Amino acid sequence: MPDRETVDISGLSKAAVLAVLWNHSAPAGMGFLQAALGPKDGMTEEAAWEIIKANVDPDYPGPRTMRGSNLSFEYLFGRPLKIDLVENEFDPWGYDRDNGGDGTAQRIINQLRETGEVNPPEAQAGHRSKVILNAHRAMEMVNTVSTLEKGGGVAIFHLGADELAEPLEKAIDTVVDRVESS
Repeated sequence: MPDRETVDISGLSKAAVLAVLWNHSAPAGMGFLQAALGPKDGMTEEAAWEIIKANVDPDYPGPRTMRGSNLSFEYLFGRPLKIDLVENEFDPWGYDRDNGGDGTAQRIINQLRETGEVNPPEAQAGHRSKVILNAHRAMEMVNTVSTLEKGGGVAIFHLGADELAEPLEKAIDTVVDRVESS
């Protein structure tokens, strides 16, 4: 593990941890293209177990490749997770960065320990607001062109979304409609 603080998940079901972290997240950027494939009303612990057991990435066909584990998730149904649940602790840096800032994962796990709920009302409310915010950000990407910048011996690729404007706009509309109707 890195030198950063880790989040202790000992004694908790890995499926419950996956479900609660997923339920507190929202799709971002191109993730809206996969978001409609996920559970509409939140992930249950049972659904998380099915994903873990299947050992396939629902966003992209084929077996999982991140660190070779069915307990490692970069994205799940378009939501950035950036977690590895193989051990009884995980590095929350990527999850926190993409889902609410420092301490977010620890707060969510503390709440899971206290309540046992994987989809509490505050997760649902937070998800709605994050979807709307991330939808606006993704729509800003829609008309940007991908570019390659070279300088100082370094090449930087800036990913645009103009090539995917139509399907991305439709996906964003679908996800936002799902959230607003629930």
